[in-house]
Amino acid sequence: MENEFKRVMSERSDEELIKIVTIERNGYNPIAIEAAEL
Repeated sequence: MENEFKRVMSERSDEELIKIVTIERNGYNPIAIEAAEL
């Protein structure tokens, strides 16, 4: 599953990733947040 999160997050723009790890952080699985922060 972790590889799936990495794949999905790698397709997001920098702007989307910033929004995910800040504003929307509580709505995501912690592993997804970790993948977004990479």
